[in-house]
Amino acid sequence: MLNNFMCYYDKKSFDFSDGLNIILGHNGDGKSTIFTAFNWIFDPYSELKLTDVYSKKKYSEILENDTFEVYIECIITQYDTEYKITKSFTVTKNADLPNISRIKEEIWRKDLCTGDNSLDNRSISNLSQQVFPEAFRNFSMFETETDALKIVEGEQLADLVRSFSNAKHYEKLDEVIENFAERADKQFRRESKADKTAQDAIDAIDTKIGNTKNDIENLLKRIDDDEKGREYYTNQINELVISLTISEDYKKIEEQIEKIKAETERARTENKSRNKFTDKIFDDFYILKGFDNIISAFSEKIDDLRKEKNRVDNEERNKFAIEKLELENGATPFPPGFPSLEILKEILTDNICKICDTPLNDKAKEYINKSIKLYEESKNKEKTVKAPMIFPNNFIDEFQIIDRTIQIKPEKYSKERISEEIGFNIKRITANNATVSENTKKINDLEIEKNELLARVPNISENELKNIRINHENYSNEKDKLVEQIGKNNTKLEGKKAELDELHKTRNKTLSQFKESYFKQSTIEVLSFLSDIAKNVKEDEYKKFLKVLSERTTKYLKQINVGEITGKIELYKKNNKEVTYKSLNDDNSLRSSLEDSGALQISKPLSILFAIADIASETVDNETYPMIFDAPTGRYSPDREQEFFKVLKATKKQRIVVTLRFLGADETNTPYVNKDLFQNIEKDKAFFIKRVRPFQYKEDGTINAETINTEIEVLH
Repeated sequence: MLNNFMCYYDKKSFDFSDGLNIILGHNGDGKSTIFTAFNWIFDPYSELKLTDVYSKKKYSEILENDTFEVYIECIITQYDTEYKITKSFTVTKNADLPNISRIKEEIWRKDLCTGDNSLDNRSISNLSQQVFPEAFRNFSMFETETDALKIVEGEQLADLVRSFSNAKHYEKLDEVIENFAERADKQFRRESKADKTAQDAIDAIDTKIGNTKNDIENLLKRIDDDEKGREYYTNQINELVISLTISEDYKKIEEQIEKIKAETERARTENKSRNKFTDKIFDDFYILKGFDNIISAFSEKIDDLRKEKNRVDNEERNKFAIEKLELENGATPFPPGFPSLEILKEILTDNICKICDTPLNDKAKEYINKSIKLYEESKNKEKTVKAPMIFPNNFIDEFQIIDRTIQIKPEKYSKERISEEIGFNIKRITANNATVSENTKKINDLEIEKNELLARVPNISENELKNIRINHENYSNEKDKLVEQIGKNNTKLEGKKAELDELHKTRNKTLSQFKESYFKQSTIEVLSFLSDIAKNVKEDEYKKFLKVLSERTTKYLKQINVGEITGKIELYKKNNKEVTYKSLNDDNSLRSSLEDSGALQISKPLSILFAIADIASETVDNETYPMIFDAPTGRYSPDREQEFFKVLKATKKQRIVVTLRFLGADETNTPYVNKDLFQNIEKDKAFFIKRVRPFQYKEDGTINAETINTEIEVLH
């Protein structure tokens, strides 16, 4: 039950069945709030702000200094006992900010055999370890399908496996026996009467044993790290090998595209040269065919123009020749009638004008000096002059060629020749246009193929796909280095283990020098032996559990994905802390994720969850736990989704799925249940949640929180 919790105004309750429960709700209508409520009541580390939790609608309706209660109530039945768990707080309305109380927890226990009720003094956190253990809760509450994929995180999965395998029963035994063995050894040495030499020898051996154990741990750590690296490169290589065909196809498509683009460019270039009908008609005078009088007049005009051009050209060239000759011979650049350079210098020397025989004033001297300077500057310039371009835009030659061609080769301008040339060009242009159009479509189709190939390898970039062989070689080299290093470290590890065995033997021989009973010494050896046995049994139970879990997981994987080649799942222990899984084909070869659809990929972790839930109920506790999913089927097609819910129902355990699938919306955007789709989904109970409409909006366009109220409808 939710009471004034977020969008659930007043009391709203879900009476879940023991089987499959489906809650339908549109985005923003309160379906994720259900997940939040479960998380808040069971998770002691939930960091929800209480100011975000209470119903704003309820708060807006009460008067100042009035109080209302916010709570989540959950009723759980386990064996013959019913637990009513409540987590609550109160909100008091103030003039400015609300006053929120501390969180209160309450648990009532009811004996279903006698009907007796009593208060349970445990915290919700402690009780939840019994009714909904954290180890399982972490893997049974998923907000979106992305959360479900986190099951591949090794240490969390290892904790889950450890919680539900029989190996857990040997954990304590292993610790106790090992502790007894250590204590017995210390007590034996304290009570013994060995000489100091023997005592010192034992101390020295123990130091060596400790150092050797540290060396072994360090080697195991290095080997584990290198094996992770090797596994990474192996996976990369396997991905690349599977992608190699895609890479080759990709390159072929690119080559085809380049070839087609080149052909298209040639067609366009040819069209540019052929599509010059305006030039032909006007510039080449095709339009004048049959107008002989105009062509004759054109010839006369061209001849007259040529003569005029030649005349102007000759005049300008003569001027240029004279100027050039004068410059080369040092001729005075002064204008006609102006005194020469020698006379100017003589006038300055005598200070008397030779023309008017009068003394020079300052202005006259300045003028003469300026003239001499201009002359000298002109003499210092290069004595070459470029011939002028009289007619920079000269089309006369081109016109004359056309004129001569018309006169000398009239067949070139015959009607038949012109018609043939124009017809041929039109034909070629039409063909080239068709080629361009077809090639454009081909390129578009090939680009789609390229994108489809890229979509098949989402984890590989376009550049990596092109260079897949180079990357394959690089990954192989790195993997070979790690394999070599792992081999060396394994050799060292075997040596250290042998060294440790020898140290233990030496220690036992040295202990025989201690003057104590053989019985006490034998006790130490037996305890040490039992400790080793407990460790081995624990490891065997762990492996057995993983084997059974792998088989159950594969069964669920095939059930969910009927009609698809799924392969199988194998869970394995990577190291002392992590458990993960790998996908195999039926022949036990490694299966790449590239072979799987999106639905199959999300099915793998979900199948592991279903399998663990099965096995958990078969342990000595014989307990079952609920599973809660928020939108887990985003990647499923309708038929695959139908199979998913069928499998969930077949587990015959409490499952709660929150989803927006099977909903539609009318013209006012009000959601409704698509009964034609939903009636085919197997389920035990269904609920439809939706906010009361129409919404009321604030000035900024957001929904007014004071009006939000989610209703619950039980579907039949």
